[in-house]
Amino acid sequence: MARHHRKKPTARPQDASAEAPSTSSEVLGELATEKGERISEYKRRKPRFLQKKVEPADIGTLVEDGWIERRKIAGGKILFERSKAHDEILENRFWSILYQLGFEELNKGRNFKINVVSEGHIVNKQVDVFAKIGNTVVVAECKSSARRGQRNLQKDIGELGSLQRPIANSLRKHYGSESRLKVIWLMVTNNVNWSNSDKARAADQGIQIVRERELRYFEEIAKNVGPAAKFQFIGEFLSSQEIPELSNYSVPAIRTKLGGQWAYYFLAAPDRILPIAFVNHRGLRDVEGAPSYQRVLKRSRLKEIGSYLDGGGFFPNCILMNFRQNVRFQRQTSVEDRQISFGNLFLPDRYKSAWIIDGQHRLYGFTESEQSSSKQSIPILAFEKLSTLAEAELFTTINSKQQKVARGLLDELAGELKLDSEDFDERMSAIASRALDIMATETGNPFEDRIKTADLADSDTICLTISELKKAIISSKVLGTKSRNDVITPGEFSRADTEETLHAICEGLTAYFSSIQEANVERWELGRPGCLCSNIAVQGYIRLLPALCSYMQQKTHQSAHELEAGDLIDQIKPYLQPVIDFVSTAEEPEFLKRFKVPFGSGGPPRYYYQLCLLVRGKFPDFDPPGFVEFDNESRMELKEVGDNLVASLLERVHNHVVLVLKQNYGPEFFDLGIPDTKIKIAAMQKKYENGEDKKPPETFLNFIDLKSIAEHKKNWDLFKETLNIRMEEEKGGNQKYLGWMVRLNEIRRVLAHSYGRSYTEDQVQLLEFLHEQLAARNV
Repeated sequence: MARHHRKKPTARPQDASAEAPSTSSEVLGELATEKGERISEYKRRKPRFLQKKVEPADIGTLVEDGWIERRKIAGGKILFERSKAHDEILENRFWSILYQLGFEELNKGRNFKINVVSEGHIVNKQVDVFAKIGNTVVVAECKSSARRGQRNLQKDIGELGSLQRPIANSLRKHYGSESRLKVIWLMVTNNVNWSNSDKARAADQGIQIVRERELRYFEEIAKNVGPAAKFQFIGEFLSSQEIPELSNYSVPAIRTKLGGQWAYYFLAAPDRILPIAFVNHRGLRDVEGAPSYQRVLKRSRLKEIGSYLDGGGFFPNCILMNFRQNVRFQRQTSVEDRQISFGNLFLPDRYKSAWIIDGQHRLYGFTESEQSSSKQSIPILAFEKLSTLAEAELFTTINSKQQKVARGLLDELAGELKLDSEDFDERMSAIASRALDIMATETGNPFEDRIKTADLADSDTICLTISELKKAIISSKVLGTKSRNDVITPGEFSRADTEETLHAICEGLTAYFSSIQEANVERWELGRPGCLCSNIAVQGYIRLLPALCSYMQQKTHQSAHELEAGDLIDQIKPYLQPVIDFVSTAEEPEFLKRFKVPFGSGGPPRYYYQLCLLVRGKFPDFDPPGFVEFDNESRMELKEVGDNLVASLLERVHNHVVLVLKQNYGPEFFDLGIPDTKIKIAAMQKKYENGEDKKPPETFLNFIDLKSIAEHKKNWDLFKETLNIRMEEEKGGNQKYLGWMVRLNEIRRVLAHSYGRSYTEDQVQLLEFLHEQLAARNV
């Protein structure tokens, strides 16, 4: 029975200390307790889609069951894919966070149950996510909706609340009463708009809420930091909870005043500070912590610090932190005129009570050291009840004035600190940067492990950069624009405030690029060589997004920025479908022919242009701003490329034919090597008609005449190794393949009579093909 009126402190976890049921020997379902088991379960849960490679004869009812045929693969098999259900994806994302945080016990599969006694009866309670580390347990219920909207969670909250004590009793039976477990009760949701009444019910039951924003933040720190982030996670949900084993712990300290604030200097073991430490990350997680100022920790830097410590290294400079509550100090002696006292400082014994201002990597680096952190000491300078704004200002001063951090990292931090800037451009730039950073660490996100940071080496797969993609987001105006007279025009992801805008662009870009990724997972995984997941390609797709939204608005009369981000992407999918179809089915040569564009500033516009052409193929009235101008410019560039190729090919073939004739017929090659008298007479006439009688007659041979000379039975053996080029559409089995010379002769007319004429892309592709073939034959 739900206990909606039982009053409890907000976010107070249930202490699993009551009497446990004496029935049933199997209390908990199957758990992954060994490292190998956890790794296997993680690999199964991580992908957001399933794949099958089947023989054509075994297709059966796959399509009816929701599987989508992607493409034919090696061996005659067909690749089918199916996205996992949205509720399964949510469970897997949260499970993966706890795995990456280093939780030692995790549920296996989706049918995990806890055997509880409720109202005198044994009940098997299904739990979506269960995890344990040390004496901390997480019990999470996950609720997801296909589309964002209001959802009544009263029943779910009531059920979880009513079973808290029975579940705690069962955990005590399984782990023993001496474990003194702390249980964190969570409701993890996706696409659910929480009502105020449901929030109040959850708080009343001691159930904490994890929505998309919080989920992305925990994914970020779990991915970047690893097991060290467990202190951050636990501290968030057990905030202000006492840690009995840390009570009455004191260290020798010096107390003084700095800038009018009480401050303490002391040495302490890292394992004593880590449980109470908290880093005010730029994750929009803690409203009370604004403005948050810290960058998310980087695992690579923690490992470097751990190795440094294991090699005998140490840090003489202090870690700077702030006690968020009053601390007890037993003064022994003092120097009054200097406001300095010596004594014993009793450290806080509650989670999230010591906020790290500077030195987070040094502190958490001890978690990567093989030495026992209890036997080491670190110098600490701690303020007492410093305001969060003062913390941020102090952090900025340290890292800018003292130049302890690389200038590039400070610039990136400056962008994050400007999330709430009053300057519109600064704020939008920070939102774009932050969104990309978040998506890069979100489990299963298309951009996961794809965006290069200062701590990751560049590679073919880690090839995206925040700076380039951010420019595309800003220039695409999906976050809005501000005119010179300060009029703001909302973009597709503009929302009422920074937080909602950040969430909208994360959700929208994730859904948009998930469609592109899932259209051809293999090509996406290739990274840069695949021409689908590269800076140029992703920028091209970002440019396409607002064009599709504008087209959708014309067709449906909906306002893009008034739609939920997920719904907006659903609305433009019909217009994106021609692109998805091409990405899904195009063979390698066809795909690269269209999308392998030159590197540099011209790359993204050309890629975008090709995407627009695909959309126009099905929707002829698709005419985004600037497309016609770019089309005209592209045709001019195409003509320039075509002119150069035609001129080069004509000259090379002409020189080659004459050279071969000279080598085989000697000085009399013009008479002996050209069997057709008409060709010789025509060349001589042109020679004298043009008044260029000093030039040799072979100069005036027509290009099509070169074909006749080469294919004559008298000469064919001389040219069959160099000029015999079979085109794709020509049937096999012929002795001579000189049709390309006829095609080239037709194409050259564009060069000869260029007014109002241009090359088609197919013609330029043919010219490039001929250039490659002749070069391979040393022509």
